[in-house]
Amino acid sequence: MRSARIPPRWTLSARLAAAILAALTAACAAAPKPSPQILALRRAPKVRVSGIVVDAETGRPVAGIEVTGLPRGKDYPWCPPDTTGRDGRFSLELAAPAEYSFLLRLGKISVLTPSRDDPGYVDVTTEPGHPIDGIRLKLIREAFAGPAPPE
Repeated sequence: MRSARIPPRWTLSARLAAAILAALTAACAAAPKPSPQILALRRAPKVRVSGIVVDAETGRPVAGIEVTGLPRGKDYPWCPPDTTGRDGRFSLELAAPAEYSFLLRLGKISVLTPSRDDPGYVDVTTEPGHPIDGIRLKLIREAFAGPAPPE
């Protein structure tokens, strides 16, 4: 049985592709260095931002929704999310000073919609030593009703 010969130009292309892939993998393997501003905000005391998630149609509190503060700038850090309790309430510890909007997660799905009621359009500006309470976020259920993404 004879082995097939690979034309030289294909060998070069395969080598070039392997080199590019290796370079990209190495570049992606290391996270970018955080800016001095983001490092300072990570070390600074956090500000409590709290509120309630309600059903957009009924106005009733919704339990079991993961709420994340969505940084509104490249130098604002991501902070741990919170899950609403039976009363629909959440409490986040966000960096200050910074600007955030919100992202809701139901099960394994997070959705941003063009609706003006979307939590992605609810903006807060955090200031050191000034907690924020009374944020009201609306869960737009029909946005989560589409086909489930593949696992």
